[in-house]
Parts: sequence; C-alpha cells; structure tokens
Amino acid sequence: SAFLMASALLEASFFTLQPVQATQERQVEMWIELITSYLHHQNQSTIYVEKDARDSPLFNNRRIGRSFPVDAIRHVLDVMADRGFAHWQDNEKTVCAVSWKKFDEWAAAIYKWAVENDFTNKILTVFEIRSGDVTQGQEFHGLDTPTTLSSLKVLEKQGKARLIP
Repeated sequence: SAFLMASALLEASFFTLQPVQATQERQVEMWIELITSYLHHQNQSTIYVEKDARDSPLFNNRRIGRSFPVDAIRHVLDVMADRGFAHWQDNEKTVCAVSWKKFDEWAAAIYKWAVENDFTNKILTVFEIRSGDVTQGQEFHGLDTPTTLSSLKVLEKQGKARLIP
C-alpha cells in the first residue's frame, strides 16, 4: 500500500531546520512522527544517513526540489535517540537503528513474554525470539533483527538477559 506523506513535505521550509527554538522543536516533532510512521510502513529500521539523505523519498521531495540536509537528519535522530526510539550504530553517526516504538517498550514486552512462558534462564536465539513458533501471536513476533537486538541490549543493561555473540 502507498504511504501518504505529510503535507508539510510540500513546504520548502520543512527541509531547513528553523532558527526560532519553538518552531524548530515543533518541526523536529513533525520529522519524528514522519520518520517513525514511514519506517513502520516500509518495515524498515535502519537509516543510512548520507545515502538516505540523497536517495530516500523520506528526506527528499523532488517535486519541489528540496531535501533535508545530513546535519539536520542527524539532529532529529539524536533527539530520537535521547527519547529511546533510536540509537547510533557507529561513532561517526552514519547508521542509525530506529523503531516506531521505544526499545525499552519492546524489551518489556519480550521480558514479560519470557517470564509468562518460563523462558527466563534459558538460551534462545534472536531468530527464535523474533520469528520462532514460540512467539507466534506476540507483538514483537516478526520484528526486524536490528530492533530485536536493540531491545535485547536494553534487557542486558537491566540485568535481565545476556547476549552471547
């Protein structure tokens, strides 16, 4: 199905971070909503900042000849990371894992399932958690690998899981 882009993408000003703080904050909120909705619709969880700044319809409106600059994309993704919806895969901030739901919310759902189904203190593969028969019907079933791993890392930080490479 087609993804309906926000009408803001028709405005040239949407593609430049606004200098007035209150306006910029609202603009960043709109970008966050757009990014999470678009990625959820596309079943995508990774943003390759420089490539997507060039090629993705998310950050480009060829009809009006505007694109969202790399530094602005990084700024929005930094805000998303601060809020728990994203995390950088590298120190250079070129690749970012993004989720439409906070990683700690996915982690809580996975942990609740593990406790309820007696899977604590048992070894499970990432595949079993995200795609196995044992997780059929769970909201995280079918979740992409990067989001699943990010959620499991939350559980590891909480002392509720251990990741074995």
